[in-house]
Amino acid sequence: MEGQKLLQLAGLIFVVLVVLVVFGLVLNIAISIASILLVVAVIAGLYFLAERLFGKRR
Repeated sequence: MEGQKLLQLAGLIFVVLVVLVVFGLVLNIAISIASILLVVAVIAGLYFLAERLFGKRR
């Protein structure tokens, strides 16, 4: 009986660890995508700003 409870506890801990790892990976990927999008947005913003500033002089 005691061994079964221990096994259930170990299983629960394992499931929690797997969920945490998966959550961590998803969070990491989301942060990576967000930072890439931020960089792209900044570059696009600078490009359009430069185009607006220097485009009139041509």
